Amino acid sequence: MTFKRALTTSSVLALLAGPALADLTADEVLADQLAQMSLYGFDIETTGQSRSGATLTVDGLAATAAIPEEDVTMDMTIGGAMFTEQGDGTVLVTYPDSIPVNIDVAGPEGEAFSVSMNISQTGFEMLASGSSQQFRYDFSGQTMSINNLAFSGPEEMN
Repeated sequence: MTFKRALTTSSVLALLAGPALADLTADEVLADQLAQMSLYGFDIETTGQSRSGATLTVDGLAATAAIPEEDVTMDMTIGGAMFTEQGDGTVLVTYPDSIPVNIDVAGPEGEAFSVSMNISQTGFEMLASGSSQQFRYDFSGQTMSINNLAFSGPEEMN
């Protein structure tokens, strides 16, 4: 095979393979996660964001959603996560072993109720890859459970 033919063949194969995937950053993965939650009607913001080297730590998320036709609002807080750039263009997202979740709901007549729980898990992580235009998420984990589930509200609910 001549050099010219080998170069042409290599070029065609490279084009067929598609574009090279860009390196993702922890900030891009967090932004995508927040955008995904916003698709469900939540206004999302992070609480307690910090960076140390290649790791972005988010202490928690605060989410608010309104259901106008029901005149209901819902506020939710969720425990945090760590977004670690792996040096190969991927970002590893890890969660604490216990993630507190609190949901407060206010109804049209001023009635309110709340739900709190802990999501316990072992070995749960998510690997983000791809590009900032097209993310791919691969999940793995060993166990997940919901515990310490508690409801509080008007006497009629109890």
